[in-house]
Amino acid sequence: MKNCLSDDAAAFLAQKQQLLKPSSLSLYSNILRIYILPYFRSESQLCQAGIEEFISDKLAEGLSFSTIQICIVVLKMLIRQRWISQGLPMAEIKLRWSGPACNSEHISSLNRQQHKEFCAYLTSHMDSRNLGLLICLCTGMRQGEVIGLQWKDVDTEGRLIHVRKTVQRLYGGENSGERIIGLPKTSTSIRDVPITGKLMRILKAYKRMMHPETYIVSNADDPAEARSYRAYYGRLTKKLGLPKVRFHGLRHSFATRCVESGCDYKTLSAILGHASIRTTMDLYVHPDNEQKRRCIEKMLRSL
Repeated sequence: MKNCLSDDAAAFLAQKQQLLKPSSLSLYSNILRIYILPYFRSESQLCQAGIEEFISDKLAEGLSFSTIQICIVVLKMLIRQRWISQGLPMAEIKLRWSGPACNSEHISSLNRQQHKEFCAYLTSHMDSRNLGLLICLCTGMRQGEVIGLQWKDVDTEGRLIHVRKTVQRLYGGENSGERIIGLPKTSTSIRDVPITGKLMRILKAYKRMMHPETYIVSNADDPAEARSYRAYYGRLTKKLGLPKVRFHGLRHSFATRCVESGCDYKTLSAILGHASIRTTMDLYVHPDNEQKRRCIEKMLRSL
C-alpha cells in the first residue's frame, strides 16, 4: 500500500471533518477504531471477498446488523477516497449475503392497551420527566429531540411543537464525553409537530408558569442527561409492570398507533421527520395479526 490503512483513515476523517456533524464524525471515528482498522491489515482485504468475510465474521460474533451496516458505509467511503487519492480506477463493491441475522432489527413497542395505560399514569403523575415521556408518546419525537426541547419551542397558539435541535453526547475521539446541542438528525427532522388533546391542555397550563429558555425535561437552564433519563424511564416502566421496551420504542409505539388509526404513510413520515416514506415503512410499519385479519375481511366484504 502507498500508505498504511490507519494513515488513510486519518486522512479520511480529516477530509470529512468540515462536512459532517460532530456526532457523525465521532461515530465514524469509533467504527474505524473499533471494527475496521483492527480487522483489515492488508490492501488485499479491501475487496468484495474481503468485505464479505468481514461481514460473516462480525455476524458470527453477534455484532448487530445496524452496526455492520454503518461499517459497510464507512468502508465504502474509505475505499473510494483511497482510489481517488491513488489515481486508481473506480470499481463498484456490491454486497450480497443472506441469513436471519441480516434482517432489519425489530424495534419493540407498547401495544394499544399498554400505551393507553402509560399515558394515563403519566398524566396523573405529572412532573417534568413524565411530561417528556408523554410528549414522546403523543408526538413520536426522538429522545435527543425531547431532551433539547425548551418552552419557547412550544407554540400553544399555533398548537405546534417546533423541533429545531437535539442533544447528543460524543463517544470516542478527542472530544469523547462532550455533550453537544445541535441540529436534529437530518434536514427533514427540522419540523413542526401538531399538539392535540390532553397534551395540549397540559402544555398550555405549564407554559404559563415557565420561562421560555427552560428545558422541559430537566426543568432547568441545561438539558437533562440522556443516560440518566433512559435509566429513569427503565425504572418507571419496571415499576408499572410494562414490558421491557427501550426508550426509542416510545417513538415506535406512536408510529404504530398512527398506522392502526389509518394515518397515511406520507403524513406519518413528515410527523416523524423521516427523509423518505421507505424509512417509515421499513422501521415502523409492522402490521400485527389483527391488522392483517381486518385487511383480509375488508377485501372479502368487497367481493
